Amino acid sequence: MELRDYLRTLRKRWLLVGLCTVLGLGVAVALAALATPQYTSSTTAFVSSREGGENISDTYQGGLFTQERVASYAEVAGSRAVTDAVARDLGLPESEVADKVSASSPRDTVLIDITCTDESAGRAQEICSAVAQEVVTLVPRLEAAPGAATSPVKLTIVDPASEPLQPSWPRPKIILPIGVLLGLAAGLGLAVLVETLDTRVKSKGDLQLITGSAPLGVIAEDAGVSARPLVVHRGSPPRRAEAFRQLRTHLQYADVDHPPRSLVITSAIAGEGKTTTTCNLAIIMAEAGLRTVVVDADMRRPRLASTMGVESAVGLTSVLSGTASLAEVLQPWGKNPLWVLPTGPLPPNPSEILGSRQMRDLLATLVGGYDVVLMDAPPLLPVTDAAVLARETDGAVLVVQAGRTKRDQVVRCLEALRGVDSRLVGTVVNRAPRRGPDAEPTGADAGYGYYASVPGAPTGSSVVPVPNGAHPSGRPVGEGRRAPR
Repeated sequence: MELRDYLRTLRKRWLLVGLCTVLGLGVAVALAALATPQYTSSTTAFVSSREGGENISDTYQGGLFTQERVASYAEVAGSRAVTDAVARDLGLPESEVADKVSASSPRDTVLIDITCTDESAGRAQEICSAVAQEVVTLVPRLEAAPGAATSPVKLTIVDPASEPLQPSWPRPKIILPIGVLLGLAAGLGLAVLVETLDTRVKSKGDLQLITGSAPLGVIAEDAGVSARPLVVHRGSPPRRAEAFRQLRTHLQYADVDHPPRSLVITSAIAGEGKTTTTCNLAIIMAEAGLRTVVVDADMRRPRLASTMGVESAVGLTSVLSGTASLAEVLQPWGKNPLWVLPTGPLPPNPSEILGSRQMRDLLATLVGGYDVVLMDAPPLLPVTDAAVLARETDGAVLVVQAGRTKRDQVVRCLEALRGVDSRLVGTVVNRAPRRGPDAEPTGADAGYGYYASVPGAPTGSSVVPVPNGAHPSGRPVGEGRRAPR
């Protein structure tokens, strides 16, 4: 992950990070409030050599001796011999004194620092002073040679133990910031972990990393798309139509030398918006003057006819079975050169029918009579229908719903297309978030707002309501222009 990925994760998972930070602060506050106060008293002893040298060299040698031995004296301060003696003098349990006392010697010094921690400030001072006096007495006795009257070392208390006024633990000024920092670190780590485990495609950048090319189009999320799925419906936002115009342009320039004329529109799983994408792309293609036919090739769960508002009693299967001719079942739609070929009666063997010679001949007829042929196919992963169709056309366009389709599903779709030697023309990100860290600028949001149409001015398409069972022109289903033979 790059820095921008971490920043995007922080923006997206800010609530999780905030909760962990507050939790860390709460734990620190609870610890500071519930912990038993501990008081620490300390004292310092200075170790010197009793042997006075006649010159500087002798004095220096005596100092080196005490410096080398002082670490051992610090160990003596915490020994059982000292703590047991102090416990007896103060009338305390021996193990209690041993657990409360510690001693150390700063490096390259002849000082011994002795500390004692206890729940009582007065008892901490008392134990610390007693330990120091015991060390001052015991060390010279240990260093004295057998039969010698004096010891070569001397310990002097230079900083007597005092009664602490404030507890050494807990210290809110230290605990609270540490709690906040630990909570923040835990929140950031958890956010990165959740984001890493989340394999959904959330942006066009994610899709580009998988496919190796930028998506052909990004369709922004629209809360009212279920009520008005087509761009010609009254109330459909202009930015939605503009997004499909950009998709149309990118498709036209996907291969300048051999622009695709027959395309299969599919998705990884059901419910990703492939049918709506197919219908709107067909409308936009026809709006540009391209003679367009849109075919409902989903013989399992057809949705194109109901979305476009046309009759589906006869259609593709009727032509393939020979019960009707192509001219009889093609239905003109709207004022632009657009025809709709619904599914017709659903067969029991869709894959075999779509892969038949009759289907190939029909595709050849459609490509010969129209500029663009768009086929709404079933999802790639559940069934093989879309892969079978993609092999017979100029390629497939994969619709991916942002925040729903998983990356491994996209990879499996690519493998399915490669398995039948089909071409992936490109991908479309559908329902891309308009707000948040994964938002993608589309249409007017991408900087085209200056060129937006003025309210009341004529536009390039008729924006009128489309009731079910009728065309935007108001003609009954089946009437209007005759399809080319």
